[in-house]
Amino acid sequence: MVKLMIKVNYGFQFDENEEKPEKISKMAVFNAAIGIPIIGLLIYFLVKGLFAEMIAFAYVSLAVLVFGVGYSVFKIIKTKFLNR
Repeated sequence: MVKLMIKVNYGFQFDENEEKPEKISKMAVFNAAIGIPIIGLLIYFLVKGLFAEMIAFAYVSLAVLVFGVGYSVFKIIKTKFLNR
């Protein structure tokens, strides 16, 4: 009965087993701020290389883009599933 009165008086109570939301790190924001424009620039170079018939230019930008995205996916998988 006393616990019920405390909950009514103080409103929402946190459950001890409830997970707290994770904070976004400053490094993640920094990586996103740099990574998104770089991905856009590489896609631009890829399209420009294909239309301007500079195939080597397009292939290099495609290789860097695939490597960067692949590495990011690898880091996500490693962090979420392999570090437990």
